[in-house]
Amino acid sequence: MAGAGVAEPGADSGRPVPSAADPLEAFEYELKFGLRGRSVAAVRQWLRTICRVDPVFPTGRVCSVYYDTPAFHHLRENANSDYLKTKVRLRWYEQVVTAGDRAFLEAKFRFGPRRNKVRLEVLHTGRQLAAMPLHAAELGAMPARLREVGVMTPTALRPIVLVRYRRDRFIEPLSGVRVSLDAEISAPAANRAVLPTIDPRPLATAVVEVKGLVNELPQPLRPLVALGGRRRSFSKYAECYARAAREQF
Repeated sequence: MAGAGVAEPGADSGRPVPSAADPLEAFEYELKFGLRGRSVAAVRQWLRTICRVDPVFPTGRVCSVYYDTPAFHHLRENANSDYLKTKVRLRWYEQVVTAGDRAFLEAKFRFGPRRNKVRLEVLHTGRQLAAMPLHAAELGAMPARLREVGVMTPTALRPIVLVRYRRDRFIEPLSGVRVSLDAEISAPAANRAVLPTIDPRPLATAVVEVKGLVNELPQPLRPLVALGGRRRSFSKYAECYARAAREQF
């Protein structure tokens, strides 16, 4: 695996560095607004009029394999609305020429509305990972790499579900915040030892994510609420798992 610190599509390489006085200074804010599927086209068009389309990574398909413990520790953090939440996932990008066919192992940490992420590039390509069943030993072994570089994660992680969606990326020019519209969210594959059946149809919901250094919508983005955006906790992993398992958490 390659080293940490690889920027993701749409990421800002100039993020703040944590200080001894306040480690949370390195945690940017991430605001999420849920949308009904019928609102997606209008919101996408509106974002194109008020924001700059990301010049490097405008649109693409994101694929993420989510990991969890046998007791579903990460899933239950989300269900219980815990202040501290952790996600471990393996991610690659489709239809993003400038990203190549690289793939990344990620640990994402949330403290309330703030978040930070550790990324390690893996040796496998996205195409290679997409061809693997989720019970493959190679996939199961990957989270150990995070612990090798000092990232505290559970030791019993296993792949649970593959989530795939379309992401449109924008930059709001006045504030500089990054905006993503994630839609057509689906779970085309699962670890059959955990989920014997899977519903591959897209969810009826989408999400707008706003990432930056302020815990509120910049003024130009506030019409999002009138367009149907509702600020809420939104986990693609939890939403897809709940439907696949026919269980609400």
